[in-house]
Amino acid sequence: MVAGFALWCGQEGEAMRFGLIGYGAWGRYHAEAIGKAPGAELAAIACASEATAAAARQRHPSAKVHLDWRHLLADRSIDAVDIVVPNHLHADIAMAALEAGKNVLLEKPMAASIADCDRLVEAVRRTGKVLSVGHEFRASTQWGLIHRMIRDGEIGEPLYANVSLFRFPYRQGAGGWRYDGGRVGSWILEEPVHFFDMLMWWFEGLGDPHVVHGFGNAKDGRSQGMYDNFSAVMRWSTGAYAVVTQTLAGFEHHHVVEVAGREGSIRAWWSGVMDRTADPRHELKIQRRGRTQSEVVELGPSGEVFELEEELAATVRASSIWTAFLLAVSLAGKSSPASPSSYAAPFSNITSSLVSISACIVALPASASPAFNCACPSCSFNESGLVLLSAIAS
Repeated sequence: MVAGFALWCGQEGEAMRFGLIGYGAWGRYHAEAIGKAPGAELAAIACASEATAAAARQRHPSAKVHLDWRHLLADRSIDAVDIVVPNHLHADIAMAALEAGKNVLLEKPMAASIADCDRLVEAVRRTGKVLSVGHEFRASTQWGLIHRMIRDGEIGEPLYANVSLFRFPYRQGAGGWRYDGGRVGSWILEEPVHFFDMLMWWFEGLGDPHVVHGFGNAKDGRSQGMYDNFSAVMRWSTGAYAVVTQTLAGFEHHHVVEVAGREGSIRAWWSGVMDRTADPRHELKIQRRGRTQSEVVELGPSGEVFELEEELAATVRASSIWTAFLLAVSLAGKSSPASPSSYAAPFSNITSSLVSISACIVALPASASPAFNCACPSCSFNESGLVLLSAIAS
């Protein structure tokens, strides 16, 4: 049993073979991150065009390149799939990957509708595979640290948060999909979905908000739900509230977060010429409970390029541990669980390691109500299930 665990945790044996579906601008970053993840191998890439296929072959000559993602899923040697495609394709491709027996890392949003999110949760229960959704802010040395500070009571009970983004307009995306309402779903599903996930994670001790107000405006010619300027206010029954504001009519990429508690406060910011810059400027300051002065907290590299690398590494760990657990159950002569959460209560120390920061397994015991909880090692384990924020759909 121990040998089996070691084998699937990458201490011996072969690497986890990844298939990447989508090799656009962000998909290329995913390909590089897979290559850097300990215990992972980029074995195959599915591209949408001959042009991107040629680029994939040149950059990753050892990977098998497909022009149809279905052919990649048919390859039984592929252990896990990383899906980086336009929003409207997320649910169908992820469903097919789970049904094909693959563990899945799915770029956010989970899907473009609540119904499709529910379909994916049901597929995880049915197949027993790992589904992780790419809310990489949870892997951040900056935004993840704020969660730990709140959890550890550094500022007391949280009362207020403000999340603001001032940035340049969104990129078009291949074929202009990001400016097509039918394919993007809503611009809320692009970056604000990260902010909602982050706030639900930070304020998880307060439960779900009981009121949400949203409003925005747009330039001429925009589809429904595509706001150039967007704000939302979330209110909890405790009296706590949070404000999310984004403008796409700005320049560069400037992100500010402020959190106030009963006994302290936090302020953090991140700035770069581009959102994917490798050399941003950033800072986090906190005035801790019982202190009269703020302090600057030393941080490591911060930004989505760095967080993506940790996200891929976390996915490998989650998939490896869950596979090892299934092997251990099999060797012990027990029937396999239907999903990772089936063993949440008796094996909480194991299942809490299944999810590391951003790589949250989407699975719930049948009796549990949906909630926004993280089961990563940096958080307290919640036996009600391992759940990731479903898409904030308009």
